Amino acid sequence: MARPDLSIIVCTYQRPRNLRLCLLAVSAQRDSPYKVELIVADDGSQDETPEVVERFRRETGMPVRFCTHPHEGFQPARTRNEGIAASTAPYILFLDGDCLIPPDHLATHFRLRRPGLALTTDAVRWDREASAACCEEEVLAGQFTRRLPRSERRRLRVAHWKALFYHGLRHPHKPRLLGGNFSAWRQDIEAINGFDENYRGWGCEDDDVGIRLHQLGVRVVSIRQHTFTFHLWHPPSDLVPRKIREGGNFAYFQRRGRLTQCRKGLRKRGLGDLRCVLRGGQPGDPWTRKLAEMGLAAAVLPPLQSLLDKPDPAPGPACWMAGPCEAGPLRDSGVTAGSAGPWHRADQPHRDSVTLEAPAASLPGPTRPEVEITVWPQVTAFAGPADCRVLLITQPGSPGRRLLRRADIVLGPWKTLPPGLPLAHNAGYFPITQLESALAAIQ
Repeated sequence: MARPDLSIIVCTYQRPRNLRLCLLAVSAQRDSPYKVELIVADDGSQDETPEVVERFRRETGMPVRFCTHPHEGFQPARTRNEGIAASTAPYILFLDGDCLIPPDHLATHFRLRRPGLALTTDAVRWDREASAACCEEEVLAGQFTRRLPRSERRRLRVAHWKALFYHGLRHPHKPRLLGGNFSAWRQDIEAINGFDENYRGWGCEDDDVGIRLHQLGVRVVSIRQHTFTFHLWHPPSDLVPRKIREGGNFAYFQRRGRLTQCRKGLRKRGLGDLRCVLRGGQPGDPWTRKLAEMGLAAAVLPPLQSLLDKPDPAPGPACWMAGPCEAGPLRDSGVTAGSAGPWHRADQPHRDSVTLEAPAASLPGPTRPEVEITVWPQVTAFAGPADCRVLLITQPGSPGRRLLRRADIVLGPWKTLPPGLPLAHNAGYFPITQLESALAAIQ
């Protein structure tokens, strides 16, 4: 069978009627000559959901893959990751199983796709009466799109103009990406390692994906003026907080030092899988040994002065310009450290180097350190962009305000941080004795 052009991943949990209407809306798409595969990703439903999928397969002849797992609480991130793993197309459209798509929805997403973009839209929110009045015949004919309340039309228009405003400003986090209604290239989803499964329960997992796509250099674009879905009413869940800030996931979402490629996603990444740099340490010193014992394969970059005091050796494919005896290779990077601190490709002349002074999005993902651990007082500044900056304070003292403000995670010799050492908002502090907990917080 030829590889499909588009994978549709429908995420559902115990709403069989809504899922039935959602699948019928998918089957009624027009102007779609490309090959489509459909995956229903289920969060452990214990009702007739599997029978709904099988009935749809028999009636339409449309190939459908069904994946599920035992229900252990609301896990949309895990559910969508399983759908991604079951899909094969180079472009993916994510839908929630309680949303109806208009007849030109797939064609619109496919027509507007561009490299480096993720497309997000919104949903018209039907009330209970409108949802109950929607029947299968109306869905197959595409007539449900006539039920568009004026208030919802106005809300979508305002949301679209806000998204354009943020897009024009190149905001690092906005416009928001809605997990049940967006499309993206498979290579971009895989580059961020899919959805972060540390999000359990309601909320924030889709915002997290949007931010990590932004960090990767993918721009999230609103296409509300072209298409949107229609959300079927269902009884409100007890899991949904009154405000997003009151949800159980919000504190984790607000953390600093978010990895572009999450650790608990499509692939489960240990500390040894992180591209990490240790600045201010020496091979064989206690901190280098402790990090190695915990599985963190950090490339050791000695302090700046020790680099300036010795000539640069010839660069090699897997060595540091500081000297191959003083550092291990950065895993799968092909990057070396120049004598003045920035990073350089080993296979390029020094004058053609890519430095850490450039914006993070302009650096290729595999070549930029994910984690930088800086030891104070040996080093008094971070080198450049990294997803997570860890400041290791090895003796009592007062690092500069700039160094503290740039740190995402701080380890120090104090049980609690002294009041005179202000950290950045949402930065984490750990006593040095809790090094393992601090490394576990890098997600």
